[in-house]
Amino acid sequence: MIYYRNMNERGFTLIEMLVAIFVFSIVIIIAVGAIVSMFNWYGNIRTTQRLFDALNFSIDAMVRDIRFGSNYECNGAPNNCEGGSSISVKFVQSGISQDITYSLKDESIVRKVGSNDEVQITPDGVVVERFDIYTYGGVSDPRHPMATFIIEGVVKNKDGESDFSLQTTVTQQSVIQQDS
Repeated sequence: MIYYRNMNERGFTLIEMLVAIFVFSIVIIIAVGAIVSMFNWYGNIRTTQRLFDALNFSIDAMVRDIRFGSNYECNGAPNNCEGGSSISVKFVQSGISQDITYSLKDESIVRKVGSNDEVQITPDGVVVERFDIYTYGGVSDPRHPMATFIIEGVVKNKDGESDFSLQTTVTQQSVIQQDS
């Protein structure tokens, strides 16, 4: 039995269905590619943000040490220093004196306490290209001791780099110990 289609009947032919499925498939492939790309972009942004957060934490720890220290020395010299690459501060805690030094080494900022080994405080993925220190005030200078840091570098992730430039000034906070 042969069936002929009456042109007044509604429906789709096989070719129309194949064309519709093909067009729908192309749209879905483009949409899925955009979504995957967006998730990769978001992952890179999160990685970069985590590195910046870790860098911020490192700088905050350095600033706290310097704020509560005394006898600032820049490149081993007391008093004023312009454009030095290391800073040492002295801490006296419970009658024990301790020197803490921050310096640039192998594109990272390192911390050294007393005669112990240096410890990298900047996270991996952060390349410090410039670490300049300016100190003012001190032993023979009547100004209140302070230090200014200029830190420049690059945060690297798998898909690119982000440049950064930071500047902060720290003033010494005098801690007055009262006898009990």
